[in-house]
Order: sequence, then C-alpha cells, then structure tokens
Amino acid sequence: MSGIIGICYQDGRSVDRTELERITDSIAHRGPDGSGIWLDGSVGLGHRMLWTTPESLKEQLPLVSSSGNFVITADARIDNRDDLARQLDLPLSVDIPDSALILAAYEAWGENCPTKLVGDFSFAIWDKRKRTIFAARDRLGIKPFYYHHREGRVFVFASEIFPLFKAAGLEKLPNRDAIREVVTKFATAFDRTLFEGIKRLPPACNLVLCNGRLVVRRYWEPVPAQGSRKPDLARHVEEFRHLFGEAVRAQSRSAFPIGCLLGGGLDSSSVLCMAARLIPDKARLTSYSMIFDRFPCDERKFIEQTAREAGVERIFTVADANPVEGWGGLKACYGLHRDWPIQGMPMRALWPLLDEAKSRGVRVMLTGVGGDSVIQGSPYYLADLLTSGRWSALAGELIQYRFSPNILWYWMMEPVLPEWLCRLGRRIKEFIRPHSDASLLLGNEALGVGQEHPYLVRARFESASAWQEASFIANPGSSMALDGEWDGLGHRGTLEFRHPFYDARLMDFLMSVPSEEKRRQGTTKYILREAMKTVLPESIRLRKGKAEFSPVFASILDSIKFDPGSFTLTRVGIVEANRVASVIEHRTVQPTPMSSLVLWQLAALEIWYSTYFKPIGDQT
Repeated sequence: MSGIIGICYQDGRSVDRTELERITDSIAHRGPDGSGIWLDGSVGLGHRMLWTTPESLKEQLPLVSSSGNFVITADARIDNRDDLARQLDLPLSVDIPDSALILAAYEAWGENCPTKLVGDFSFAIWDKRKRTIFAARDRLGIKPFYYHHREGRVFVFASEIFPLFKAAGLEKLPNRDAIREVVTKFATAFDRTLFEGIKRLPPACNLVLCNGRLVVRRYWEPVPAQGSRKPDLARHVEEFRHLFGEAVRAQSRSAFPIGCLLGGGLDSSSVLCMAARLIPDKARLTSYSMIFDRFPCDERKFIEQTAREAGVERIFTVADANPVEGWGGLKACYGLHRDWPIQGMPMRALWPLLDEAKSRGVRVMLTGVGGDSVIQGSPYYLADLLTSGRWSALAGELIQYRFSPNILWYWMMEPVLPEWLCRLGRRIKEFIRPHSDASLLLGNEALGVGQEHPYLVRARFESASAWQEASFIANPGSSMALDGEWDGLGHRGTLEFRHPFYDARLMDFLMSVPSEEKRRQGTTKYILREAMKTVLPESIRLRKGKAEFSPVFASILDSIKFDPGSFTLTRVGIVEANRVASVIEHRTVQPTPMSSLVLWQLAALEIWYSTYFKPIGDQT
C-alpha cells in the first residue's frame, strides 16, 4: 500500500516542485518509508513508499529507465517475477524492484504489458518519446487509481481522491447519480466515484493520455481464454492445490512478519493453513481474529481449531467490547476512511488487531477475500446439467435440494428460458410479493442496474454458469469494497492486505473449470474442500455455513434515532423522505437481515455525505 501522484498540465503551465511535494506528502500515511518526486516541465510524478517485499527495501520511486525515456510511479507487487525475468532476458535478483520489471515490460510490449503481469498493481508511466502517460490497474482493482481530466487544461491522478481537489483546483461536489446508485444497489459503476469530476480507472483497464485526448481500454475480461475444460475432478483438484499454493506463496513474499486475518470460514482458514506449510519460518506468521461475547456470530471455536492445526500464534480482539452506538459512534468508524462510505460491518472492530499487528512489525496481512467470488460456483450448474442431458447427475443434485420449487425455477429453468418468459415470471412474483426490502428506496425498476457490464453478454459464454461466475468476479460491489474498506484499513495499520484467491493464474484456471466441480452434492466450493484434505481440520473443511453478522448491524441500528425528515440525503433530494420512512417501518414490522442491511446502507451514506458536504444537524 504505497501511494502515487501525478500531474500533467496541458495548457503550458509547469509543475511547481513545492506544490508537488506538498500534495505527495498529503498521502504520507500510505507510505512512511520514503518520499520521492520527479518533474519535467508540465509533468510531475510523486510517490510515497511502504516497504513490504525484500525488493522494495532498495526501491526508489519515481524511477527513470536506463535510457531516460520512461519514468514510472507505482504501487505494485508483481508475483510472476521469475517468469517475467525469463521473458525479458533479465538477471533476476533482489536488486531489481518490481517497478523496474514493469518498466522493462512496457519497453518490450508497450500498452500490452499489463496482460503479462500477475499481481496487484496501479502504475503510471511517462513516455518522453511519445509525450504520453500510460497507466494501468490490476484485474480486480486491488490497488486504487483515481483521476481528473479537463481536456486542454490538466490531468491529475492519485491513489486517493482528496489530493486531487487541490492538485486540479477542483471544487468538492457530490456525484448525486452515483450516490443514488449506491443507495439502491450497494454499488456504483466501475469508473465512477461519489465526487463530481473524479473518476476511477476501472479494474483490468489501462489509460492513455496523448495530445490531450484520454482513452481508457479494457485489457482483460473474465472469460476463459481457451474455453471451458471437460469435467475431470481428480486432475483439477491437484491442479487447483498447486495453483492455490503458488498464489499463497507469492503473496506471502515479505521482508517483515506476516499476518493473516482469520475467521471461522473455509476461505481464510485455507489461506492460513496453506501459508503455514509454505513459509519457511512459521514463527513469522500470526493469525488475527475478531470474536464476539454478546452476539451469536462468534466463531472462536473454529478459529482456535484452525490456528492449532496451522501451528501459529493467534491474536484475538473482542469486537463487541466497545459497541458502536448512535450517529456519533458510527461517524467515529471512519478514521482516515474518506473516499467511500463504510459498506460492511463497522471495521473499527479491527482497529485493535491492526494496531497490535503494527506493533509487531507486520506489513503484510493475508485474507480469504475473494473466495466467495471465484470458487463458490454458480447455482446455474443445474441448468448446465439440464441442457447437456445429464439427467442422472441432475436428479442426484436436486435430491440434495429436496426438489425445492424456488431452486427448480431460479437455478434450473430461468437460465434457459427466453427472456420474455423470465420477465413474466418476475412480474408475477412482484404481484404476489409487491416489493423486496431493497426496492423500498427507489422502487423495483432501479434494482440490478449497474450490475450489468457491456462485455458480460450472455451469448459470449458457453454456459449459464460460466456467465454468472464471470458476473461474480466482475462485481461493482466487490470493487467498491476493495477501493473503500480494505484500502482504508491499510491506512490504519500501515500495511498491505493481500488476497490470494484473486491471483490471476488461479482465477484463469477456475474460470475454465466446470461449475459442477465447484458446486456438487448441494455443497459450494467443492473443489477447494477436496484440495484441502489433510490441510484443514475436517470440522472446517466440511463446514457449510459461516457467521451471520446481521445481529451486529441490527444492534447498531437500534441505537440510532432515525428521523427521515432531518436526513441530509432527503433534504438535498437524493432520497425521498417517504421512501426512508418505508424502510424504517418495514424493518420494524418485518425485521430481516436484508432490511437491516438496507437501512445500514442508508445510515452509512448519511454519515459519509454529512461529513463531507453538510452537517448532520439536529440528529443525535
């Protein structure tokens, strides 16, 4: 989690050194280990360094190529260093930092270089020969990249949003359409932010600024490059185990002690136990976990089993020891978290863990994030069995679900029926059950918009399950969580979160594996469970459920006084007061996890909006 800054004036101005230094230092919390700037007339690049890998200890950024033609600033960790060095005919050593490999890749392959990189990265290169800026972001957008462009005037970019206002002389205004999207859909489009005039470089995209013209292109899509494989579970389990191990090994590369955020579920437990097998000095690895004394979502018995199996020290924090209460408690959850509203559970509960990790010198924190996206498999595998005529296998699966009518319709029939018939079915459902919890805010017509992607056209995929799995991976909500919550948590601990399930090689493999090998016998993540035999405790490997945190949300919401008329979001016209009142009433009359989540989303947005645009006023 380093920080990058860049300014390119297009109106004849030169970048001021003092101003560039000041803007770069405004993100010093991202990189306390060093600062650097580079200027050449109208172009300036800045960098704040956080040491994590052995190679980063000698890295100096911005970095000028040996030819003097290229300059890079980067927040990057490259995981396929050996493969890249062979392709580029470079003598790989600890003296060659990841930024130098990216520069060499750009010199060799130009704008195609991101397709050759495995890892988490966000970088920008000034090409002096072409007078262009080339920037790129990793496939899932784990490393952030924000920018503002006024044609003929200025292009600025940064790892965070707030430095851009000063760098571009831009007034801080809300993006009302994007905020309204988040209210109703829990996410906004990949290229949007909640601030007017500030954009995100979407995941898996590159950007070229040439002669004042800005072009953004996608370099990767979640589509199997070679098509889907034929079913072969035993071989695929072995291949998965190897690739997963390589992903964990690569992302455990650190010059400092390593942490792992451990819950009681399958994903984080698999990461920890695999890391414990692969890290030569197991004493460098520690697990960090939240436990609960007051709520039923406590998972300590599963956490303790996994940590014992891994043979690592375990650190706990009681997440509900200091409960979040009222508007003031919710506002205190933000800390340095400014770019986005809090989406999930208040991450303040993790602060004691991050503080403890920081005191122990941890710079890298592994997580199980991404497992639900890349390996759970699509329920549409039932439709695949139906359309391929595999009746016996289909009957065996339906027995596991006791021939549930909902499952028969949504997982087996709807994926293969004509769209007009599916729409008719949905209208009949809406007539029987007029609204869902989420539709109370802006109506049924708003739901699902923004979750579609132009390149995720159903016809491009071999099966319904492959299409849905691609939608799981390219999900705006996940992208917003990576940009918001996880990047914000890194500020607190001055560390880098790493997510092995998002390894590019592992994702490519999993996208090619039939969904029936990820969902089988009524069980999700089947291939992972098979691969983790002898690695995980059986109680964890075979566990089908995981903690439900809705009671935590409910407790916080119960402590907040909601007055729809005094909401800032209603006063400025983003949400209608009667809609907010409907959500509150619906949760009171018919409390469900979703109704709590909808109201939580509204409260989080209210806090965020009021903090940066208007005061909360008389709410207490």
